[in-house]
Amino acid sequence: MNTIMTPSDGEEDGRHISDGEVNHHQLGEGKNDGTELTVPSVEGCPVDKNKPASNENSIKNGEDVTPNKGDIFDDLAALARPVDEIIPSEKVLTSLPMRKPKRDEWVRQHPEFTARVHIYESTEDRSLYVILPKCLEPLADVSKYVEMSLTMNSKGAPFIWPVPIPTERRAHQAHIDAFAAAIQARKEWIRTTWTGNEYETVRRKSAMPEPTWPAEITSPGEMLRFAAKSGSLEVIDSMDHPVIKEFLGIA
Repeated sequence: MNTIMTPSDGEEDGRHISDGEVNHHQLGEGKNDGTELTVPSVEGCPVDKNKPASNENSIKNGEDVTPNKGDIFDDLAALARPVDEIIPSEKVLTSLPMRKPKRDEWVRQHPEFTARVHIYESTEDRSLYVILPKCLEPLADVSKYVEMSLTMNSKGAPFIWPVPIPTERRAHQAHIDAFAAAIQARKEWIRTTWTGNEYETVRRKSAMPEPTWPAEITSPGEMLRFAAKSGSLEVIDSMDHPVIKEFLGIA
């Protein structure tokens, strides 16, 4: 009788599997079902080949380390914004002086806010007075017939420009030049300078924004009223006014 010999435990085809050798039966060698072999990791856990390798620097002390998101100094343009953009505001008109344009300033004149009046300028303190027609006779020789015009310089400061009106009785060349300069200022930015014999007027070549006129001035009458209220001019409205009495020598 023939005896069939079977491998004993731990033997296969007469070969012993030593410690350190991989048991191919445990790895599933010989399986033909198409499944992929799973290779144990060093720690004995399966390795997922589809999972990207982790960044050792992304985890520290159990917390995610994210890139620096920046701070306020990364946006210098925001820090440089002017106050008018951050806090919109509008300038409030509190005074309206009466004067001529300075020799170093560019000016524009309002195209509508003008008023023709007679004025008297004190030789002592340079105070300006608007003379009502009924009080003009005693001051006729010392008065001036002017056109009061709302004017703005390039820095946004408004004032009233009293421009002498050329007349047959007082047709000085200086008055003609100044009046022409004022008319031109209604169209464009100009600068006018007294040279000693005449006014020299130049226009600005580079573009400048149109002036923003004060909201408090809505008419020529309001312009003069505001100037009187702010102390820029006084009104001679009676024959009993101190200026007339002083001029006539009446105590």
